[in-house]
Amino acid sequence: MTVLVVGASGLLFGLFGVAGLQVALRLREVDVPDLAGQTLVDATETLTAAGAGGAG
Repeated sequence: MTVLVVGASGLLFGLFGVAGLQVALRLREVDVPDLAGQTLVDATETLTAAGAGGAG
């Protein structure tokens, strides 16, 4: 009986660990606009329009 409880606890721990890592990795993903070939002014405007242009 003890082995069953320990095994089930370990399985549950592993499942929650994997699920937690998936959530953490997904929440860190951000979309970055392509700024290649743009002037500094154009790139700043592109970033500002995307909500990522504030310095500070």
